[in-house]
Amino acid sequence: MSEVIVKSKRAAGQGDRWYHPRLWHSMGVSAWWRMFAANGFRASPHRWPTVVSIAGVTAFNSLMGLVQAITHGRRVARTKVERDPIFIIGHWRSGTTHLHDLLSLDERFAFPTTYECFAPQHFLLTDPLIPKMFPWMLPSKRPMDNMAVGFERPQEDEFALVALGLKSPYWSMAYPNKPQCEDYLRMVNVPAADRRKWKETFDKFLRRLTYRRGGKRIIFKSPTHTARLALLAEMFPQARFLHIVRDPHTLFASTVNLWRKVYNVHGMEKPRFDELEEYIFNTLVEMYRGFDDARDQLSVGQFHQVHYEDLAQNPLPTLEASYDSLDLGGFVDVKPQLERYLSGLRDYKPNEYELSKSIRATISEKWGPIFRPWGYELAEEAKQVTTATG
Repeated sequence: MSEVIVKSKRAAGQGDRWYHPRLWHSMGVSAWWRMFAANGFRASPHRWPTVVSIAGVTAFNSLMGLVQAITHGRRVARTKVERDPIFIIGHWRSGTTHLHDLLSLDERFAFPTTYECFAPQHFLLTDPLIPKMFPWMLPSKRPMDNMAVGFERPQEDEFALVALGLKSPYWSMAYPNKPQCEDYLRMVNVPAADRRKWKETFDKFLRRLTYRRGGKRIIFKSPTHTARLALLAEMFPQARFLHIVRDPHTLFASTVNLWRKVYNVHGMEKPRFDELEEYIFNTLVEMYRGFDDARDQLSVGQFHQVHYEDLAQNPLPTLEASYDSLDLGGFVDVKPQLERYLSGLRDYKPNEYELSKSIRATISEKWGPIFRPWGYELAEEAKQVTTATG
């Protein structure tokens, strides 16, 4: 179905290699066993070598986690988080990565790196060594677009939470052919013990980052956090939330491309994609269920929304307005770094897709109530070609 209704006119990205680490290599033994067992220990034959390698790497992660707990545990536990985090939220492919990269240029803030998110059990112990020894193991670009990859680049903290043993919708990356942990997107219909564990695990990861960064305010970015706005505001009453939205036609096409690529790279079984579009439609609706109510409960200055189109066309004024609205500090201090970084993106080529007329009508029907209040037009006769990045 997806091959018909969304056609890639230009879709870049790094090809998969057998030596590239999978998300599951970041887990500890118990976390990996829990997910693997919950899915009947299934693995396609071409993934059997991966299963063997995961067994070895997860044992290493668990061992190093125990060593780090001995060497750093007390200091991390005593670490105080003086300022609540900044959360960049928005649906997948809305531009959250681009926005995270931009804000992370501000040296007044800190962010979780790719290595820290893929080695959350022991990065305090191993970060000085492993990223320097194995940079060749990472692709130079993400599988779904031209965005750069590197151990020291800003990364999505949901990966760290998965590695630390929390249930997550990201289990679907391993097992895309049946629903995975759907209630753990919004965290509202989960057992009280699991909700408590989620909070405790997130707090431990935050403290490790804060300890390592000398108390700097942390910027987190995960699309899944969009659905957890109320929970995060409860945990961090002074947090800041920067929400990014994007044209829904572009968003849909790019998300289809995202999950196609990610399922093939990280899947433990061959993906069928037979219900991919319906999954994308339903997940966005679920993500924004209760979002407006949670946003309205925030204090003035805690929430700000930007449009990706404004960020792409007028990045500096858009970012300055975000800084002012959220009281993030003097924008003039980071403006030179932003200008240098943006000048390096001039040759960036976004993906391009073409949507069928029927899918555009379905987008209008299912997503219209969410996107129209943000100023997006969802008429069927709108332009057929869309572009995507970030």
